[in-house]
Amino acid sequence: DALGHTAGDWEIVTDATVDADGLKARKCSCGEVMEEKVIPRVLNFRNKTLALQSNISIIFRVDPIYLTKHGYSNPVVTFNFLGVDYPVTEYTVNASGLYEYAFNVVAPHQMKEMVYATFSAEYEGEVYTSAAQEYSIYTYCNNQITKNSANAAYKKVMALLVDILNYGAAAQTYQGYKTNDLANAELTAAQKALGNQDVITYTDEKMLQNALVDGALADIKVVGLTLQDSVVMNFKFELLNGAAKDGLVAVVTAAGRTWEIEADEFTYEASSKRWIINFNSLNPAQMREKVSICLKKDGVIVSDTATYSVESYGLSSAAQGSAKLAALVEAMARYGRSAKAYNG
Repeated sequence: DALGHTAGDWEIVTDATVDADGLKARKCSCGEVMEEKVIPRVLNFRNKTLALQSNISIIFRVDPIYLTKHGYSNPVVTFNFLGVDYPVTEYTVNASGLYEYAFNVVAPHQMKEMVYATFSAEYEGEVYTSAAQEYSIYTYCNNQITKNSANAAYKKVMALLVDILNYGAAAQTYQGYKTNDLANAELTAAQKALGNQDVITYTDEKMLQNALVDGALADIKVVGLTLQDSVVMNFKFELLNGAAKDGLVAVVTAAGRTWEIEADEFTYEASSKRWIINFNSLNPAQMREKVSICLKKDGVIVSDTATYSVESYGLSSAAQGSAKLAALVEAMARYGRSAKAYNG
């Protein structure tokens, strides 16, 4: 400066913590402080949990006070799962006012795999990032079962958590994935008995209504289920009389709701020359719900109507012909029944 002072490198005067800002300064060689800057308090998650009301999601919670009071902006939670980063900027606000960032990429056979999360935000143009925290579906379920399995007040949620782990283990066995470390391996006999004990029977909701409407443009030929990374209903249809898929909309109804799937979401199966509509919007408690689907164009039905349910798959020749697949479908059905009882 004009007095001949030369500022040195930044030095930490006071470390920032999760509860308080810190301070850094640049000094001249003579010892005079030339510049000071606040180091914002350390970013940290408030807590983490599992969402059980619909599809399983791992939830990391952030206190908005970092943004409303402490000068941070542009928050991002980055989930790392099996070496892949998933940055998430969207959140919901819970009843306590905390921001909830959800991660739902974990497949049933991956329940014991850890998800790592970091919280980043900007402060005066610089990005700060929290230390990584880890969590898994298994961690949550095992902790809660260990803590509350003897408490009758938690009967429904205990059944749900036990059946989640049983479902995960059955998925591992079916997939041949880390079968020496199954999700339910540490459950005691008494804890396993907390799960759903129904005699599992399946209701066949599968129906292909072959009577086509006048002027039909499509014919739904096959209904089925994919049980790899998630539970997905598959509806395959053929186009008729040279029709194109452009402008078609698949209308799905179930559990009192309606979904519309646009034509650009259909996939083509070259081997059968059919188009495939994938539907995965039901939550576990709705596995027994009948799903109806038809195709419309300009609001008019232009196909037959097909019905199916997730549990209908239990009656299929594929499920009946494989012990591992049958066990997976049964575990899935028990999970669905427990979810239904828990959610009311």
